[in-house]
Amino acid sequence: MKRQPFLFLFVAVLAAYAFTGGKAKAFVIKSGQAQSFVVDTLKKNKLSLGSSSNDSTANNKTDSLIKNYNSGKLAIGTSPIDSLPKDSLTSDSLVARKDSLQFKVSKDSIDQPIKYSALDSIVYDIAAKKVYLYDSAQVQYKEITMKAHFITVDWSESVITGETALDSTGNPTGDVVFINEGQEYRSKKLAYNFKTKRGIVTQARTQEDQGYVHIKQGVRTPEEEWYGKKGWYTTCSEEHPHFYIESERMKLVPDKVMVTGPAHLVIRDVPTPLYLPFGIFPVKKGRRSGIIMPQYGEDGFRGFFFREGGYYFGISNNFDLALKGDIYTNGTWAIKAYSNYVKRYKYNGNLFLQFGRNRRGEPESPSFQIGNDFAVNWRFDQDRKARPYSYFTANVNFSSSTYNQNFTYSQESVTKSQVASKVNYTNNFRGKPLSMSVAIEHDQNLFTRQVNLTLPRFSLITQRIQPFKRKTSSGELKWYENLNFNYSFETQNVVRGIDSTFFTKETLKNAQYGIKQTVPVSTSIKVFKYFSLTPSAAYTERWYFKTVEKTWDPDTIYRLNTPGDSIVDTIYGQVVADTSFGFNGSRDFNFALTLTTKVYGMVQFKGGKLKAIRHVMTPSLSFNGRPDFSKPFWGNYKEVQVNAAGKREKYSIFEPSNSIYGDAPQGPVAGMRFSLANVLEMKVHSEKDTIKHEKKVKLLDNLIISGFYNFIADSLQLDPISITGYTTLFDKLNINFNMSFDPYMHDSLNRRINTFVWTEKRKFTQLRSAGVTIGTSLQSGKGGLTSQKVNASNATEQEKAVILAAPSLYYDFTVPWSISFNYSLTLARGVTGNPDTIVVNTNSFNFSADVTITEKWKVHLESGYDFKIKDLIYTRLSVIRDMHCWELSARWVPYPLDRQSYDMQLNVKAQVLQDLKLSRKNQASPVF
Repeated sequence: MKRQPFLFLFVAVLAAYAFTGGKAKAFVIKSGQAQSFVVDTLKKNKLSLGSSSNDSTANNKTDSLIKNYNSGKLAIGTSPIDSLPKDSLTSDSLVARKDSLQFKVSKDSIDQPIKYSALDSIVYDIAAKKVYLYDSAQVQYKEITMKAHFITVDWSESVITGETALDSTGNPTGDVVFINEGQEYRSKKLAYNFKTKRGIVTQARTQEDQGYVHIKQGVRTPEEEWYGKKGWYTTCSEEHPHFYIESERMKLVPDKVMVTGPAHLVIRDVPTPLYLPFGIFPVKKGRRSGIIMPQYGEDGFRGFFFREGGYYFGISNNFDLALKGDIYTNGTWAIKAYSNYVKRYKYNGNLFLQFGRNRRGEPESPSFQIGNDFAVNWRFDQDRKARPYSYFTANVNFSSSTYNQNFTYSQESVTKSQVASKVNYTNNFRGKPLSMSVAIEHDQNLFTRQVNLTLPRFSLITQRIQPFKRKTSSGELKWYENLNFNYSFETQNVVRGIDSTFFTKETLKNAQYGIKQTVPVSTSIKVFKYFSLTPSAAYTERWYFKTVEKTWDPDTIYRLNTPGDSIVDTIYGQVVADTSFGFNGSRDFNFALTLTTKVYGMVQFKGGKLKAIRHVMTPSLSFNGRPDFSKPFWGNYKEVQVNAAGKREKYSIFEPSNSIYGDAPQGPVAGMRFSLANVLEMKVHSEKDTIKHEKKVKLLDNLIISGFYNFIADSLQLDPISITGYTTLFDKLNINFNMSFDPYMHDSLNRRINTFVWTEKRKFTQLRSAGVTIGTSLQSGKGGLTSQKVNASNATEQEKAVILAAPSLYYDFTVPWSISFNYSLTLARGVTGNPDTIVVNTNSFNFSADVTITEKWKVHLESGYDFKIKDLIYTRLSVIRDMHCWELSARWVPYPLDRQSYDMQLNVKAQVLQDLKLSRKNQASPVF
C-alpha cells in the first residue's frame, strides 16, 4: 500500500485521543487498513483531507475499535506473542500483503523519516506511546535497519526492541537482524536507542571478513564499538561453530580489531589445553596474519619431522607473505618464503623461494650424503586490459637438480624430469602491422643436469601484408590480391652448461649468439573449382659472430696416461680448429608449390542404430626445391683432411654457433612431399535429439600419413614415412599415437644405407619408432566442480580464478568417486651393433583414484607401475576428513623405499572451500 508520512498519522492519532477525552487506549491496524484508519480518524475529528464535514461512518468505525479494545478483544501488551485471535489472521484476506508506513515526528525527537512494516498487523498503544509490529516486522531509520518476528517501538524512550518467535517448546527460533551501514548483526534479542545510538544484544553474532564473532550478551556504544560477555571468535560459518576461541570478555571494533581477555581454543565444544593470556584478532577486511600449523610425520631416511609450518603475514589486500620451514630429526632442514601479490585491473602473481640442506644416512656411514637444494618460482600475469598494446608475463621455474626429490611431496613433482621458464615482454605498435618481443628463457633437465639459458631473445615481426589487395573489394579476389608476405627478425644469446658449473667463467665464455631474418611469401589460387594451389617461397639469413677454420696437422702425437707412465697411444696427425671472431652471414632460400583439396565419402545404412559412416580425406601434394648450399659458391662449408690416409670431409664454418639457428641445408632438393589427413565419424540413432534422432560419433579425430621423395638426390631419396593421429573414444578415452617407417636398411651403427628393405627382407618398410599414450578421467555423474558452482559461491574474484585455473588441486566431497589413468609406451628399433633390436624406452602405467566413503571421509590413492624396470612408481595413500571449517589429512608414502614417509595435518579451511566442500590436495602454498 502507499506509504504515509508518520507525522500526519501521529497528529491524527493524537487528535483522536484528545477528542475522545483520553479514553482511547490503543488502535489496531490490520494489514491493508492503515490508510482508511487515518482518513476515518480525521473525518471524525473534523480534520478530514480537504473537507470539514462530519462522517458518521467514520465515527461508528472509531467507536467500534475503541469498544472492542475496552472489551478485551484487542488486548495490547509488551509480550512478543501475538495476542490477536488466530481465526482473525486466517480470515483476513489481506494477511499476505505487507503493510508499510513511513513517519516523521517533531524535530525535537528525530530528524529523519522512520519507515516500518509488518506482515500481519501493527498495533498503536497511544497511552504508552508504543507501536507493536507483528510477523516479519521491519523498521528503518537512517542507516539503521532492524528485522525481526516482533518489534516494539517505544517513543517515550526512543528505543526499538526486536525479538524472535518462539517454537513449540518456548525456545527462540529465527534471528533478529540488525544492519548498520551494510554490516549485519544477528541475535535472539536486541534493543537499540536511536537517539543515544546505544544497544543491548543477547546471543549476537556477526561476520567480520572471513571470521565470525559470537557474543552471549553485549552492549553497543555510540562509537559503534561492541563490548561482550562470554564471546567466541571462529572462521566456521555454522550458527553453532565446530571450533572457536572462547573468552569471558571481549571488545570488537568493526572492520578493525577484536581484543579479548584470557582465551582458549575449543573444538567440538571440548576445551583444549591451548590457552592465551589475551587475544588480538585483526578483523579488517582482507588478509590477516596468523600461525600456519605444520604437518608432522616420519620419513624413512630422515626421521621424524615438522613440515610446512610457519607464520602468515596478511600485509594488505594487495600483498602477503608466508614464512615456512621444515625440520627433521636427522638434521635436514629447509626455509621457504611464499608471497602472493595482486593489483586489480593491473597484474597478479606469486613468488616462491626456498633453500634447504638435506642429510641422508649417518655421518659414520660410507653412504652418508649432505647437500644443499634451492628453488625459485615466480609468476607474473599482466591484465590485458591494463595496457592493450603491450603485455608482460613471467613464469620462472628454476631449481637444483635434486630439489624435487628431496623437498616436494607429490607424484607429479617427484617424477618431473624437465623444468622451463620464460619471461616475456611483447609490444604491438599502435596503428602499425608490427610487434616486438623481448624474452628470457630457460630449460633444465633434472636427470642430466643440463641447463640452457637464453639471455635474451629479441624478436621483431610484421603481420601478414597483402600489398596488392584492393581497399574496397567486390566480387572474387584475383590471385595477385592474395599475395602476402611478412618479415621476422630474431637475435638471441644462449649459455649452455651443467647446473653445478653453470655460472663459471668457462661456461659463460662459451656462450653462443646469433641473428636470424626470414621473409616468407605466398599466395593462394583456386584451380579446377575444387582444388587450392598455393605457391610459396622463403628467404632465410643467419648471422653469427664466430667462425672456425680447420686444418690437418700431420705431426705424430704420443698420448700418456699420467706423467712418467709408459706410452699407451700414438696418433699420426689430427684436425686442428682455429676459432675467429667476426660478423659472418649464411643465406638460403626455398620454394614450394602445394595443391590441396577435400574428398568426402559416405556409406549409409538402413535400419538399426548405425545410420552412416563418413570419411573426410584431405590429400596434399607439394613440390619443394632448393639448391645445394654446401657448394663452395655459397661460402657455408669447407673441406678438411681427417686422417693420415687423406680422407676429406665437409664441415660448417659456423660450428661454434650453429646450434642456435642451424646451418644452411646441405644437398640439392627437387622433390615431392605428400600427406593425407583423415577424419572418420559415424552417425548413430539418438533419443536425445528430438528432431533428427541422430548423434555424431568420431572414430578418428585426425590421422595424418606423410612422406617425401627427393628426385635429384644421389641416394636415400625417400624419407621415412610418418603416421600420427589422435582420437577420443566414447567422449572419455583419449588416444594419441605416432609411428615412423623407413624403406631403407640400417648399418651396425644404426645409420641409413642406400639399400631398400624390400631387397633384403621383401618388405616395403620396417618400423623404426612408435609411441602411444592412452588416458582418461572418469567420475560419478553426481556432483562435481563446475564454473557455475564456483561463481555462485561466496568467494572473491581472485579465489574463483585460483580454483577454476587448477580444479585438479582439490578434493571435491560432492563427487562420490573419480578415477584417472594414463598409459604410455614408446619404442625404437636399432642399437649400436644390432640395427634390428627393438628397444622399449617407456612402458608405464599410472593412475589416481579417490572415493568418498561417507559425506565427510574421502580416500585418495595415486600409484602406477613401470613395466620396463618392473617396479612400482611413486605411491601415496591419503585419507581426508572434511570437518566443514577444518580439514584432517593423513598421507602415507610406502614406495619407493627411499621416500617412505607419512604425515598428518589438521588445519582450518578457507571459507570458500567450506562453501564448495573442497579440500586442497597439497598445502604447498597459501592461496587464500
